[in-house]
Amino acid sequence: MRMEIPTRRDRHQDGTHLWRSWALSGGLIVLLNLVAPAWSGSQAWAQATDKMELGLPTEGQITNVGPNSIEVESRLYRLHQKLSITREGGQPLAVQDLQVGHGVQFWLNEGAVAKIIVRNPR
Repeated sequence: MRMEIPTRRDRHQDGTHLWRSWALSGGLIVLLNLVAPAWSGSQAWAQATDKMELGLPTEGQITNVGPNSIEVESRLYRLHQKLSITREGGQPLAVQDLQVGHGVQFWLNEGAVAKIIVRNPR
């Protein structure tokens, strides 16, 4: 049986290799810490703009109701496919329940009315 005893040079090379591995790992961690906030920041910005569109409600009185649109204060808005309509108390309503003269608050999403809260007629 033959056994090799590592020389001083072999031990030095193993130490250098270990040092390079640790340096590479540390460099990658630092790089990820610098890049990750930029990625998550852009994602947060995209989410913020989507929520911002639902921000402040528009108010007015219904002047016309169609199957795919609603007219408020003589301005036509298309209805979002995931439209939510409720009374002030929270009871759900259908598009057919909307009537000319109802006061409404509504929010836009993707350029269409996504949420309507029906108030008493004005």
